[in-house]
Amino acid sequence: MRNWVKSLLLAPPTEAQWAEGRNQKVLTGKRPEENYRCRFSHRERGSRGSVLGRGEAVRQGWALILFLAASLNPAVTRSEPADADTAIRKLLDDQVAAWNRGDVVAFMEGYWKSPQTTFSGASGVLRGWQAVLERYRRQYPDRAAMGRLSFSDLEISLLAPNAALVLGHWQLEHAQDRPSGVFTLVLRKLPEGWRIVHDHTSVVVRSPESAVRSSVLFGPLVAIGAQGTF
Repeated sequence: MRNWVKSLLLAPPTEAQWAEGRNQKVLTGKRPEENYRCRFSHRERGSRGSVLGRGEAVRQGWALILFLAASLNPAVTRSEPADADTAIRKLLDDQVAAWNRGDVVAFMEGYWKSPQTTFSGASGVLRGWQAVLERYRRQYPDRAAMGRLSFSDLEISLLAPNAALVLGHWQLEHAQDRPSGVFTLVLRKLPEGWRIVHDHTSVVVRSPESAVRSSVLFGPLVAIGAQGTF
């Protein structure tokens, strides 16, 4: 292998290399072939200032850059779930505040304003932001029907930098009852921020008495464990 490399280095120079050697003769006082062979023999040894030497420096520079990038990325990755958690909790807090002041439209700002938004409940699947809004308006026509909403036991899981899953409990407080249940939300991070793209909300029935009370708001419940939505 060494002899093969040496034969390449000592191969007859091209016209351009001869011309370069003649130009260097003025500076070094050496014949063109000596300039040519001396220059390439230095490359073989990888001497300081040679092509191999510069290549090694470049490789070391890239290795340092990659090391620094690997050191910094985990910190950035760790911050993403915390930022998402904070933003999603704020979105849900804003929804609760809007609901409790009787503002259904502001409550709906937490959903993706798109025909692709979906809502699953006892009556099936609704498609589209407008359809979900109309459902809430129909089911809760006034402030008294809306009651006071609260969310609890939130579990937020970041599925990707721009997607999250939320599990939680909801409760409505009325003068005559306190229906409650669970929800599953799928959220996406959009240009306007985190938004709910799918909502599956269910009523949790704990006793026959609560089933009767819930039926006043959510319609007939066939049996214990049947699902409704708030």
